[in-house]
Parts: sequence; structure tokens; C-alpha cells
Amino acid sequence: MIRRTCLLAVLVGAALALSACASDDGGGTDSAAASAPSADLAASEDRCASDPVDGFGFDAYGGWKGETRPATGRFTVAEQGGRWWFFTPAGNAFYANGPTGIDSAGDTIGDTDRSPYNEAILARHGSTEAWAAATLDRLCDLGMHNVGGWISVEEVQAWPERIPYTANVDLYRALPAVTTGPPALRPRVDPFVPDAAALLDTALAGSDAERCAADDWCLGTFVENEVPYAPNITAAGSHLDVYLSQPPDAPGKAALQDFFEAEYGGVAAFNDVWGTALADWAQFQQLTSLGDCPPAGGLADEACLIGEPRTRTLDRFAFEAVVAGRVATLADEALDRLNPEILNLGPRLVAGPTTVEVLQAMAAPVDVVSVNDYDAEELVGAMLTPAISTALDEMHVFALDPFERLDDIAEITGKPVFVSEWFYRQARPGMASIPVGLPERPDAESRAAAVEEFVGELLVRPNVVGFAWFQWQDQPIEGRGDGENQLIGIVDVDDDLNQPLADILARLNADIIPTRASPP
Repeated sequence: MIRRTCLLAVLVGAALALSACASDDGGGTDSAAASAPSADLAASEDRCASDPVDGFGFDAYGGWKGETRPATGRFTVAEQGGRWWFFTPAGNAFYANGPTGIDSAGDTIGDTDRSPYNEAILARHGSTEAWAAATLDRLCDLGMHNVGGWISVEEVQAWPERIPYTANVDLYRALPAVTTGPPALRPRVDPFVPDAAALLDTALAGSDAERCAADDWCLGTFVENEVPYAPNITAAGSHLDVYLSQPPDAPGKAALQDFFEAEYGGVAAFNDVWGTALADWAQFQQLTSLGDCPPAGGLADEACLIGEPRTRTLDRFAFEAVVAGRVATLADEALDRLNPEILNLGPRLVAGPTTVEVLQAMAAPVDVVSVNDYDAEELVGAMLTPAISTALDEMHVFALDPFERLDDIAEITGKPVFVSEWFYRQARPGMASIPVGLPERPDAESRAAAVEEFVGELLVRPNVVGFAWFQWQDQPIEGRGDGENQLIGIVDVDDDLNQPLADILARLNADIIPTRASPP
């Protein structure tokens, strides 16, 4: 279990180790920066004709030629010189820094089909094709070498072999929902059904991931999106609670019994911990609940668990890790059946309570651990009582600070980390931003200052391989279908750059390679 008090010592030790090997070439791989660049290495072939850094140019994908590995024909990820990087199909170092949600359709107002952003770009550019070309040029001006999640099919098709992109699928949702459990924002699913692998193959057919499998400009694929593995404020009960609501011998309930049998051996030990009176394990299938914490939303689950015997809590979370690991493994195997060379960017983790065991299980089969790394100090800090906060800190990886959270993830998993979503939004004058509680600044200047501090923290972390701003354009003031109305865009609904945010991002992006090329 990672404790806050131990984290500094661990990081200091890691920093010393990385410093000692900073001059290493990454275990025998090529490091072009060790010698003066040739004319080929000094030239830039990327769409932006980027200026060389330390004398080294950029390849067609936007990869920096100053740090190289053998070309593989697909994007890869590796640690080299004390830092993690993506590497382009040509074998050059790449740091992902593009926005999410570039979509000419924009956000529609409420339950209408009217999109202020789409209306604006058609009035300004005349066609979505002209808008796509202009937006590609804008991304160059902003120093962005890729696009993040939620890019539409139309935009990928408009930019063939022009800019790297990521693919999104949510294979958790492709599995059958458990309908007998309590209401939840994200219904629990059962990955133990016999046809789970076939269901995922069907979900991938015709998906973004299938297109990614055939396109070397695809950086990789996310396999889940913000699944609230317990404990989480958007969850209603753990998978243990929900599976108990299933009828006898349902696949998930049978898997739960197998878990307990392996954990306890004899049924008497199980009875002692859980206060049951089973004569044998066969009677387990007749149970419909365990313990004294009924599934509930919000923080009610966590508040109840504080008073529950710790052994029960550990059982709940250990089984949660079994489920998370099962889903992660099924997803990874499904991607391998498409193309084993696709980078598995993992689930897009929700920034909330996550046990060490769940995180390890989810990260085990992936190439990159992705997290939507919002500033939880503003998101949930005000909701936590001292007792809940103390208990969560003892039981979970739940750093309110977004950078401590990244350090925890890197330490626990040993894998590179991608910030797949983040922002600081600007307050809407005279009205509340929806949803409430997300990181917000009162004006454009204070938001730009927060962004500068955030990116600076990301760039000095050797395990972080990129970040993706959410999202490209502001949401309409009237609210989209789910009510969200946030000022979060790099451009506004009229397709004008939001300043000074855009200028700050351009300056920060220009510093990425010089900063990452320096010794850790």
C-alpha cells in the first residue's frame, strides 16, 4: 500500500537512480543526440516544418530525431535516457500533446440538432473540408503534433497520413450489464460470461480500434472510459455487491464464490469474517447480500466502509481487482486479435479513489496507463470529512493533488502514464458551469496561469508521455444534451482562439522537446 509519508523517499531514490543512468543509451538502443546530426537528421519532414531542436529535426509523424530507437513501422513506447517516450513508426521520440474532441459537428444544444460551432465554421470556412484544413494549420501554430481522444471519423478521413491520432473504444460497455443491482450512472457488467471474448470481437468490428489496427498513423487505442471501479463516488456498490444480486449460478456470482473459496478455503473461516452461517459453499449461491453496507451512490458507500471490519473491506476491493483485471485482460487479448502491434493505451481512468490492487490489475496487460487527471482538490476536496479523508488515504490511491496522483500511478505500475484528459475551465459570468465542481478559474488570465503551472509539472515527470486538453471547442451556453455548458475550449463556439490560453499552450508546447531532451 502506498502511503503519502513514504512517497517522497521513493521518488528521491528513483530520481537518483535515473540521474545515474541519464547518460545511458537505453540498454543498447540508438541515441542520436550523442553525436552531431547528419543532414538527414537535421531536416524536418513533418507537416509543420518544425524548427530543429539541438540541431535535430522531426520526422513525418512529428517525432524528434534527437532520440531514436530501431524503426518498427508502428508507434511504440519505451524508456530511454531516464525518460519514457512514444516512438514513431520511423523510430523517433514523440511526446503526445494534442487536444481531444476535434469534431466539425460540435456540441448540439439540449435535445435539439442545432450546433452553434458547426454553424460558425460553415459560415466562416464554407465547408467542413476547408475547416479541417484550417484547423490542421492551427494545430501547427499551437505546436500540437497529434490529436487526442474523441476525434470524429470524418476528421480522421480528412487528414490521411497528416497527423497521429488515438482511437477510443469502451469494451467494458460491450459486456452484458447486470440488471439486478442498484441504479448507477454506470451499470456493472459481467465479464465472466462464457462468450465474453466473442462479444468484444463483435464490438471491435467496424470500430475506431479496427481502423487503428490498419493505420500506422494511429498512436494507440484506449480500451475503457472512466469505469468507476469501487470505491468511487459515481458507483453504487462494488462488483461484489452487484453480483450477489444475481440469480444463483450466474457467471459473475459463480466467479465470486470461486474467489471466496480460494481466499478462505473452508467455509467456517468465511462465516467468521462475514457473519454468515453457511453449512457448505453450495449455499453461497443463495446469498443476496453480504455485510452491513448496502450499495448506495455518492460517498455513502465510503462512509459505511469506514465502520466496516477491515477484513471485509479488503475482500471487497480484492474482488474488485479480480473484475478489473479480467476486463483488462479480455480487452488486451481482443486488441491482439486485431493487430498485436497496436499500442494498448489502457482504460481512461477516472480521477477518483482507486485501490492499489485495482490499479495494478488494470495496468498489468497495457502498454500505457491513461488517466483523466483532473484536479481533485477542487473536484471532491470540499466533500470529504476528515474521517472519510483519513480512511481513504489509508485504503486507496487517492491523491487530491493531480501530480502526486501521477507519481503514485507511475510508482505502483512501473509503466508510462498518459494524461488522457484535463483542463482548467473559465467561469461563465453570471451563471454556474455545469457540471459543478470541476477545476475552474474566474477569468482568462488566471486560467492561463493555472495551465502554465500544470504543464510545467507534467514535463518534468519522466514517466509522463503526453497530455490531452479537453476539449477543442467551448460548449454552448445553453448546454449540450447532458447539460454541460463549460468554457473549456482552445477555440470558442465562433471558432476564434481563446486567449491568452492559446498563446500559453503554444509557448509551452514549444518547450516540450527542449525540456524532455534535458537530463531528468
